Amino acid sequence: MKPWIEYTIIVATIIITPIAVNGFLQIPAFTSIVGNETDWLSFWGGYLSAIISALVAFFILKKQLQQNQIENKNNRELQEKLFVIEQEKLWLKDLRILLAQYIVSFDYSSIEKAADEIIHSKRYKKPTIDFEAMLHKKRQIDASVRFYLSGIEDEEIHKYLLALDHFNNEYCGLIEDLSWVSYVLYGPNEGGSIIEKTNRYKNLHLSCLDDEHRIWNIVEKHEYRIQFEIKQITEERLISIKDYSPRLIEGVLNGLIKYKTEQINRIK
Repeated sequence: MKPWIEYTIIVATIIITPIAVNGFLQIPAFTSIVGNETDWLSFWGGYLSAIISALVAFFILKKQLQQNQIENKNNRELQEKLFVIEQEKLWLKDLRILLAQYIVSFDYSSIEKAADEIIHSKRYKKPTIDFEAMLHKKRQIDASVRFYLSGIEDEEIHKYLLALDHFNNEYCGLIEDLSWVSYVLYGPNEGGSIIEKTNRYKNLHLSCLDDEHRIWNIVEKHEYRIQFEIKQITEERLISIKDYSPRLIEGVLNGLIKYKTEQINRIK
């Protein structure tokens, strides 16, 4: 029942009750009764006062219970929101730690060292950089980030993941290319021309055919003179780093952190 209806009934009862009692006492009795009109007026006054008092008390109690229910509901909702906020903050804290490891996994200094060794190493001396270990480390931390963000149905998060995928693909592609060059120059001689070796490597990465930075395009441009123009070929391959610098990667990661922080701040 709506509050205004309840108030109307109470006010109407207070006004109508005395009039109704007065009219009721004016009705002639069909049988003899004990007491006179004054006694009955006193009885009905006390009787109705008790009923009205009980109704008022019931009404107040009902309102108090309703208010308590509203307050309890609000408190529960507040506690639930505080819990969600706390869980989101812990999630974001762990994400920050994971992304810090992620940015460090882009070990461009080791890549530059490997390139320098490839350029200046002797024919019999293979570069000391373990390319497979670098790839394993990068893919491992990338999988951790992707797993941590998996299950979140958020279009904006998906955009950040696509950007990170692009950085990872370029980084891993660069390592693979340097590893291949190192193997061609300093690995065991398996026979076959440089052209054949280049095409075999290219066919293993068909999904990257449109990538102008990949080593097979550069080697082809240098007419497959990889043994004589290794310095120019390697330096041209390293140019791609400037398009995927750590600062650019950090910008994407900071954008992801900022987006999640704003989401948490909007929880009210």
